[in-house]
Amino acid sequence: MNIVVIEDYTSLRVILVKTIQKIGHKAIGLSCAEEVDELTISQKADMFIIDLNLPEEDGISLTKRLRKANPLVGIIMLTARDKAEDKVIGYESGADIYLTKPTNFSELSASILALSRRIQAEKMISTDLKLDSTNLILKFNDLEIGINETEAIILTRLAQAKNQQLESWQLLEVIDEDMDSEAAKSYLNVRIYRLKQKLTKIGFKNSIRNHREKGYQLCVSLIIT
Repeated sequence: MNIVVIEDYTSLRVILVKTIQKIGHKAIGLSCAEEVDELTISQKADMFIIDLNLPEEDGISLTKRLRKANPLVGIIMLTARDKAEDKVIGYESGADIYLTKPTNFSELSASILALSRRIQAEKMISTDLKLDSTNLILKFNDLEIGINETEAIILTRLAQAKNQQLESWQLLEVIDEDMDSEAAKSYLNVRIYRLKQKLTKIGFKNSIRNHREKGYQLCVSLIIT
């Protein structure tokens, strides 16, 4: 599993990452929700371990966003909030497992193992649109089509965004184009058009909606693997 730990307490974040690596998984640590948006295609996550009390965007909001972007991703909430109502909110927001601090690392390891089994099983039976971000392939049932890295970045960022929608300048920023350039905007329009054509070929018409003066919205559920 590729596991991302989001914990603003530095010492605990380092311990968690080292513990996860010791049991055979890849792990990186982030200090806030905003850093999740900076993850690259090569750092795709199978599972997130999220603290609730994060600066700026909190763990509940982040969990909702991640769950909407990727229905199959594993999410473990790790928090000091131990009230029943907090657990209910955690599960309702999209958490698979809710653990309270201080954490028994044996329990955390067991939770990761159980969740990894579920993730692998669901990936095998899912019929949603999938993005293989390693090989840059879009898949749906038995159909697949190749895309380029820029198209993969566009799809990933749209899937992770609130309401799966970003303004044009935000997309231009993530693909490293000059936001004030008319040529860059035309380039983005062409990229989106070609991406929509590829999505249509594997059965997804009207997959990306152009909101005039506001940007683009992804209108399908996307699983990123």
